[in-house]
Amino acid sequence: MRTLEIVLGGACMVLAGALAYEASAPLPAIGSDRPTQSGHFTVAPIPAAGAPSPASVAMAQARPLFDPGRQPLGALPEGPVPPSLANVTLVGVMMGGRSRIALLRTGSDTAAASLPLGGAVGSWRIVSIELDRVGLQDGGEHYELMLPGRGGKRVCNNKNNEKCHV
Repeated sequence: MRTLEIVLGGACMVLAGALAYEASAPLPAIGSDRPTQSGHFTVAPIPAAGAPSPASVAMAQARPLFDPGRQPLGALPEGPVPPSLANVTLVGVMMGGRSRIALLRTGSDTAAASLPLGGAVGSWRIVSIELDRVGLQDGGEHYELMLPGRGGKRVCNNKNNEKCHV
């Protein structure tokens, strides 16, 4: 048992010496390998991040956010759009578990509003959210806004509250 204590004591002394050396040893400068004339190391400045240009923001907003192809949107097909929905565009849909959120841009707003099931766009209520469309209802009228570029109509009028077929 005595030899084990001597071995462990020696190991502690070696580790304590290594710790003392590490604590008192000089540290090299980080980020540079060239000393200046005075013998100190210099660190290159990090460039400041700026805001994106308006042109790049406009280009990002002109393409569907959640479409893997991310092509610019073409002209939307004409359809019987009520005046209260004329400036409403479905930008995207987020789905996770039981949660469903529609991303809608209205008028000249640059940001999209995130609305859950039951949310309101003017007098219209969101009654369904699917992968590529959002169902809206106002009284007896039912419309479906579709993601642009999906090959279907943007708005589908169905006064009988039945599912729109595109």
